[in-house]
Amino acid sequence: MSYPNPSVSKHAFTTFADHVLTTSQKITDHFQQIFHLANDHITTLPTGIEVSRFHPAGVKAKLPIRQEPGAPPVIGMVSVLRSWKGHGVFFEAVRKLHEAGHCFQCVVVGGGAPVEVFTGMARQHGVEDQVKFAGHREDVPEVLRALDVLCIPSVKHEGVPQIGLQALACGTSVVGSDCGGIPEIIQDGMTGRIAPTGDADALAVRILEAVTQKEATMRMSQVGREMVEKKHSLNFMLDCLEDIYQRYLGTPNG
Repeated sequence: MSYPNPSVSKHAFTTFADHVLTTSQKITDHFQQIFHLANDHITTLPTGIEVSRFHPAGVKAKLPIRQEPGAPPVIGMVSVLRSWKGHGVFFEAVRKLHEAGHCFQCVVVGGGAPVEVFTGMARQHGVEDQVKFAGHREDVPEVLRALDVLCIPSVKHEGVPQIGLQALACGTSVVGSDCGGIPEIIQDGMTGRIAPTGDADALAVRILEAVTQKEATMRMSQVGREMVEKKHSLNFMLDCLEDIYQRYLGTPNG
């Protein structure tokens, strides 16, 4: 199978019979535009997560930061190390917060591309002393619980990010860019905060808001958790997928 646009990941959609299944409304809209697909030939179904595993109550991971009571808030990224994930925008936002006199702890979690590329990027932005790199981690729920704010500053190639759903389920505040399908789950002012793609100034402002506007942040986190429970659980996804197969492939019900 060939893919019509290099910005659309082959993991973001699948096909069966004459029906297309995507993981993001943004991708669905794009496919309908280029292929002129009718609504009954394409369905958006984001991947579900195990909500019980990603719960606000639970153990917090040990990270290379201060975690005792009274320590500065922790902001971080949890993603593969790839150029389009927006680490440079994050580092620039960290620099701006630091220069403005705001005290944060910053951590980058994830593997992928050589970490030296990203530590060098942090150095170029002047934040090598502010950002700690934790490498690849398997204990993602624990990591998310240890963060005060998760940042998803992607600049391209983004559907509905799993880490965003996982953070919302954990009750962790999320600040994302308006790239791809991120705003579909990080709904600005409802479940989290959104900054324009590539805008480090705006990202810094939204991070600061997430930490200082505590009541609003708690409300958004609660709404985000409820949204994931209702519409993005693994069981909800499987029920929807079963319904799609029944409708389009004639799978017997029950």
